[in-house]
Amino acid sequence: MDHPFIHGLKEAFPHARQLKNRPFVGGLRLKSATGCEYWVDDAFKLSYEYHDAPEAFVAILEFRAAAPLTFPMHCPYFDLHGVYVDEGGLTIRKEDNSQKAPFILQPESYAFIYAAKDDYLVELPDGTTLIYLWAFKKSWPKRYITAPQFKAISTLLYLLDEQPAICHSSRMLPLHPTVREQWKLLAKLPQLRPMSMDTGIYDHLIELIYLGIETLQESRKDRNDSLKTIMELRAVIIKHVKAGISPRVDALAEERRTSESYLVRMHKKLYGTSIKAFITKVRMKRAHDLLEKGNMTITEVAYAVGYTSLRDFDLQFLAYFGYTPGEVKKK
Repeated sequence: MDHPFIHGLKEAFPHARQLKNRPFVGGLRLKSATGCEYWVDDAFKLSYEYHDAPEAFVAILEFRAAAPLTFPMHCPYFDLHGVYVDEGGLTIRKEDNSQKAPFILQPESYAFIYAAKDDYLVELPDGTTLIYLWAFKKSWPKRYITAPQFKAISTLLYLLDEQPAICHSSRMLPLHPTVREQWKLLAKLPQLRPMSMDTGIYDHLIELIYLGIETLQESRKDRNDSLKTIMELRAVIIKHVKAGISPRVDALAEERRTSESYLVRMHKKLYGTSIKAFITKVRMKRAHDLLEKGNMTITEVAYAVGYTSLRDFDLQFLAYFGYTPGEVKKK
């Protein structure tokens, strides 16, 4: 099945080649996948694994891009989507630039989209982008409108209708650990043909909706300013790492005229992890991408992500990935 996302990518890169096996190692696999596609081009490598159930669609897309990518996406009908960006980023804008602001997802963030019939442009950054995607097909509400599960969908659609966005999208939500855990459980479901309502896929999707609604409603109350501050902070950290600057939380707090303890506390509350852990993750993922490109030495990569000691970089890399930078260079 060609999701509009994949169809647009193939349209933009007609010379991309399809492979039988994954063009890289790593990333979470979708065990229940009913279809797998692997594509390579001079600009990117893509692993696309999807599960096409009767009323729902689940997919994991992992890009390794040599440079930022832009490609079209045509939505032929309304679909309710959930999008979780684990690494990299995702920007969706109207192709005719008629919208006031693009829809942007940072790493470790989650959003709902009720995609309107329209033409869009999708933008991805260079390096690794890992996207988890689910969609309820338009037949779902019609066939199961009397089922208890529909309450979650109707509640979500009501909330999305209040959002002043291009395609009824929710604001970007922090990825709470419970949401991440549901995605992992969903990815581990065994493959069953044909998929039916009692196989578990729908239960996990409904749980993801309820968790998202809870976060969305909570973010409307007293956390709006805090959520905005922390998301801006994370965007600056990513920008600094790409520029080879080692982010310092105390300096970032001073720039925002707030306390370091406040930023640390709110980041932990919203994302379930420390700012230090997030900085380490961004630096390690960036380093891995640079090593895979192969045009920089290990020392150059270490300095490029803000390390002044090669030994510290080697030890941190080994602790994070379980293998050394040298092993990546040899692949």
